[in-house]
Amino acid sequence: RLMAVYRGMAEKFKAEGLYAPAVFNYLRSLAAGNAAQPLDPSWLSYVKEARDEGSLEAIGILSHGQDKDQETFIRSAMTGVVTVYVDKGLKIEGGRGYPDRVVGSAFQIDPSGYYLTNYHVIASEVDPEYEGYSRLSIRPFLHPEARVPAKVVGWSEALDLALIKSQEISSYTFSLSAERIPAKGERVYALGSPIGLKSSVSSGIVSASGRKILPRGEALQIDAPVNPGSSGGPLIDAKGALVGIVFAGLSGFQGLNFAMPMPWVRSFAIRLFKGGELSLPWLGFTVAKTLSGSLEVDYIFPSKTAVMLQDRIVAIDGMEVPDLDAAQRIISNKPLQSLAAVTLSRNGKLMTILHRCTSQISKPFEAAVKSDTIENLVAGLMGMRIEHIRGPRGTGGTYKASVVWPGKTADESGISTDDTIKIVRFNPNIKIGIAVLDFIQKSPAKGYLEKTIRVGIRLDSPNFL
Repeated sequence: RLMAVYRGMAEKFKAEGLYAPAVFNYLRSLAAGNAAQPLDPSWLSYVKEARDEGSLEAIGILSHGQDKDQETFIRSAMTGVVTVYVDKGLKIEGGRGYPDRVVGSAFQIDPSGYYLTNYHVIASEVDPEYEGYSRLSIRPFLHPEARVPAKVVGWSEALDLALIKSQEISSYTFSLSAERIPAKGERVYALGSPIGLKSSVSSGIVSASGRKILPRGEALQIDAPVNPGSSGGPLIDAKGALVGIVFAGLSGFQGLNFAMPMPWVRSFAIRLFKGGELSLPWLGFTVAKTLSGSLEVDYIFPSKTAVMLQDRIVAIDGMEVPDLDAAQRIISNKPLQSLAAVTLSRNGKLMTILHRCTSQISKPFEAAVKSDTIENLVAGLMGMRIEHIRGPRGTGGTYKASVVWPGKTADESGISTDDTIKIVRFNPNIKIGIAVLDFIQKSPAKGYLEKTIRVGIRLDSPNFL
């Protein structure tokens, strides 16, 4: 009886063109009826019209259902993984020409031939600063000798995600249904084409979660073997659920690899269907976590804002933000130009301000180098607040460290509150994304012993809201 009710609702929604709720009611009708009742693949034609988070989840369920065992699932899932090739022509080294290729992996998330991969794999296809030759193609699982042309639909450099489209349609479509983050020690499997070796499966465990590697979101640290060519491949758990997308491995370090977890992948994959570069909303400041666990503003991008340094962010739109990941997820899901109600604590007083969510500038600190003062940049990049004492502002000036946030570069460099800092040289290199800072430190705790320190700081901070 309940099955008939759900089936009737499914047909009603389908007739109204509301495909995602139609499919979910269809799935509910199956759950309410005979568990052995087969799925009707014809519903895929309705699901793919919607392309929202719900429809992408339903697509995966309808396209492959529930596989019975791990071996069957992995064998089936591999048919939805393709090798990505970017032909960049020839590179000249020592007077000789060598093929210049980028190899990666991708997996189908829509049965019309849409595949998810990493931005860095296909960057030459869309990077306006790249002026060379670039041709994108994929090698399907069932026809590995073929190279099928593909095109980039949407991308996000900050999230290292890209959606590509090809006429090649795989028989398997991955479901973006998982919301959970796998636990530390949990077994996971990376599928892809390491160094171009197609149809490879490697296994390992989740070593940690919450790693700040990308400018937005957090990453899973895994020890499953990952090599060049694995980037963009799916990460699945022991039950076959998609739990992430592999995006990086650190060369020279064994078992130190990373994947973006599904809560972030799912939130943004659907937006890539709109085409073009994905604009991410932001508020324009960075935060640091204090020893008490609160989020404190430690740098403000040059702009008009009511937020002040050392403001403590309590909630956004009425939702508590216990950590940076929670705050970034709330802001990331807001429409551009919308207002965010930011509740903060300033000097012990709670207040709520309205802050407009504008489009985040690509590589904010690289842009800030051209417009902000040296002392603000040093303080923001190092993770400390400094007060001018004497001498010129910026290079050659002497400052006092009034606040040092834990876990930031200043703290790890041995700088403590009340230390004096003389800026000797600040040299940002935008081309390589690194700033070199030379400074002289004197610490009261160490008898004002003078120490000269050189620090290299990345210009792609992951702490912006």
